[in-house]
Amino acid sequence: MSSKDLGKVVSFPNLKRRIIEKATSLMEVKKYHEALPLFHQAVELDEENPELLIGLIMCLFEVGELKEAKRRCKGMLHQGIGDYYNVLQIYMMVLIQDGAYDEGYETLSAVLQEQRLPAEHAEHFYKLYEFFKIRTSGDDVVGESEEERWESFRRATLNHQMDMIRSLKGADIKRYVSFCRKILKEEQIHPIVKTLIARWILQEELNITAELTKFNRHLTIDLPYLQSVVQHTFIQEVEKTIEQHIGQLNPTLLQVAQELWHRHLFMLFPFLPEPMDAITWASAIHYVAMDMQGLHSSAEYMTELYGIGEEELIQAVETVREIEEFSTI
Repeated sequence: MSSKDLGKVVSFPNLKRRIIEKATSLMEVKKYHEALPLFHQAVELDEENPELLIGLIMCLFEVGELKEAKRRCKGMLHQGIGDYYNVLQIYMMVLIQDGAYDEGYETLSAVLQEQRLPAEHAEHFYKLYEFFKIRTSGDDVVGESEEERWESFRRATLNHQMDMIRSLKGADIKRYVSFCRKILKEEQIHPIVKTLIARWILQEELNITAELTKFNRHLTIDLPYLQSVVQHTFIQEVEKTIEQHIGQLNPTLLQVAQELWHRHLFMLFPFLPEPMDAITWASAIHYVAMDMQGLHSSAEYMTELYGIGEEELIQAVETVREIEEFSTI
């Protein structure tokens, strides 16, 4: 056995599996800083496992270690690890977040020259290519009117719209405020795009107001409101109520429920569930999470467990399921 092989000896049975399960569960509940060292450890044990490498890259992306994320993506592409176009898409996402438009343009130029893209990927990568080309040349600063930008955005695929919003990092904010207001107000724009816009306003600490229409709800938002939403105690109250009722009885179900709750909040943002009653939403999340896990439950059991009326439970469950459908893109 070589010294390299000796370094990979697993001291305890199923160590790698336990590390992967823990890292994955942490990432699912958005605890990326905690998941990152575990993914590093797992990759050391299995250096060419595409799922582990992508998990590592996504954690690096979320914690802002973009240079390392780029390096890992390029390594996977050059070594042919994983699905090429899936890895390429992740690489482009990292480059957009990093503002590395030249690198994105050069990479896609080479890909388009050397390969014939499969039909299911062609449109998306050609649009990404045009996006990088515009940002590299600066044409969007000089030649593109706001009306042209808006029409281009409306015609784009959902994934491309999301890429366009993510690319606002580092852009001239004043040029895009009116554009973003229009997106927030337009009823036909996908809810997840509006979430990204609202989070952009929050992260950039933009002192602006905007009219928001989402899930048949209407609201005037500003920076103080957005800040109050992410700090609202109601969010933690629901999490605590869920944990109290599931807790150690079923850790896997608890993770699914926590992930579902975070996804529900992300899709709703900057709205909060109504009514803001922790028992109502904890019971609905618990019920839907059990259904997702294939576990049998009944409205009667859940109403007794949480002390809630059946009508309130059913209405909240329907809302959770309706919004969950929008999260699948």
